[in-house]
Amino acid sequence: MKKMKNIRKIFLLTLFTLINSLIFAFTEKIDTGVYKFILTERNYTTSEIEKTIIIQEYKNGKKDGVFKKQNAAGETVLKAYYKNNKLDGVAEKYNEDGSIKARTEFKDGEKNGVSESFGKNGKVLVRERYVNGVLEGVKENFRDDGSLFSTIEYKDGKRNGKVKYYYENGKLLGEGTVGKIQFPDGDTKEDAMLGTWRGYYPDGKLKKEVKFTEEGTEADVKTYFQNGKISAEGKIITKSTGYFWDKIGIWKYYYENGNLKYEKEIDDSERVRYLRGYYPSGKLLYINEDKHNEEEKLGNEEIDYKITTYYENGNIKIIQYGIFGPDAIEAYYPNGQLQYKIGVSYEDNVFYTPEGKLINPEKENN
Repeated sequence: MKKMKNIRKIFLLTLFTLINSLIFAFTEKIDTGVYKFILTERNYTTSEIEKTIIIQEYKNGKKDGVFKKQNAAGETVLKAYYKNNKLDGVAEKYNEDGSIKARTEFKDGEKNGVSESFGKNGKVLVRERYVNGVLEGVKENFRDDGSLFSTIEYKDGKRNGKVKYYYENGKLLGEGTVGKIQFPDGDTKEDAMLGTWRGYYPDGKLKKEVKFTEEGTEADVKTYFQNGKISAEGKIITKSTGYFWDKIGIWKYYYENGNLKYEKEIDDSERVRYLRGYYPSGKLLYINEDKHNEEEKLGNEEIDYKITTYYENGNIKIIQYGIFGPDAIEAYYPNGQLQYKIGVSYEDNVFYTPEGKLINPEKENN
């Protein structure tokens, strides 16, 4: 290896960059040959002084040929190739044990071709493709065991096109389309969800379907049991950013037999206006009503909410009034007879037998 004479090295270390910027001033011009530079740098994490060896091949004063970065032990941690002062060819990074960490193809100083990163077991974790330094085409993401996790289409460096997710056995987990969209208020989002997205069970049956509107601010959602029947359905909305989605309107949830399990209505302020639950037979089980804006009273107290539960025969079981302070509760026997009334809104706390006989009236202020 040719040695360089009378070289003065000047370092510029920048804490906030991933790779230290190194500036060299030479007392004589670099010509042709393989040059070796020994650099000392401070590791700002451990405060230790570390030595790095740079090996670079030159032709007529320009980087042209192999480039290597080695640690103090002489182990290569980075290998690349230059042509006319520009990265050209395959660049590789290595782990401390010598195994491959990343591999990227370059041409004319830009990423051009396949770029891959690897796990410690040597299996590919990410595979992507570049054209003149810009991410293009299908990006593949893999699990540690090597199984494909997702494929995402890119255009001009941004997600644009089909997105697919896979189970470990290779079967499709979910799929959809992303692209640029402009919201009604003028804001834009580059990788918004478009069209219809679908999710699948491991056996391939449809699990979830989300249909987005053309404006991209609303979507209809349906989820399914494995028997093909709908398990839930409703609508979601988003603000102009398109990142956070909220349920709105009437949402319905079902038993596997197809009967309604419960339903609720959500207003623009994300408040649940009512919630109705049902027995598997389809009979009404409970109603939870928001009373904030209705000015309904129990005695002299305004009611915040009212929950009514029912026996399967249709008779009322319990009525619970949500009031500022302790709640008021009315309970009934299956035959419809009042069982008890308790709470600060009643003048008396009273209890009855199933036949309607008063058991023990009790004044609240006693």
